[in-house]
Amino acid sequence: MSYTQKFKLPICTSRECASNFNLLLINEKTYDAFLEYLKNNFTPGLRLLLLWTDLNVFKHTSLEPKKDINLLASEIYENYIKENSEKYVDFPSEIITMIENSYKNSKKNEYNACFDEVMQYVYRTLKENYFLNFKQSDSYRELEKDLESDEIIYSRLLASSMISNTELI
Repeated sequence: MSYTQKFKLPICTSRECASNFNLLLINEKTYDAFLEYLKNNFTPGLRLLLLWTDLNVFKHTSLEPKKDINLLASEIYENYIKENSEKYVDFPSEIITMIENSYKNSKKNEYNACFDEVMQYVYRTLKENYFLNFKQSDSYRELEKDLESDEIIYSRLLASSMISNTELI
């Protein structure tokens, strides 16, 4: 059993995880910090992040054969796209039209390609409108300090031979 299997080291332990939007989204610590920031400051941004997460889960689980899909296209539509829904996201009209046209003609338990365009829109909006604000916040500075501590601990573990490079692969 490798070290990573025993102790579940994060995907990355450096501050780069916070400064790079792609890494931020795939690292649990940085994702959670961004989620909390949005929860406390920007409800529309929080809804976008939750939608992005649900779409990614749905897309990747639908690609795996013989997996039960716990999330359906209809749930995503009902939760985020349908007007007056609890987590309604205000999309540009052309995206709404595209979703409605494609959604009505698709199976509700299969990932629909129209969601790729929705994911791109959500990703761009999060990155351009919310991530930049996050990087200027106290929450971000706290996250950087926390990640810096992780880097120090990790480097000390490596230096003291408690773990070796071969165990990390």
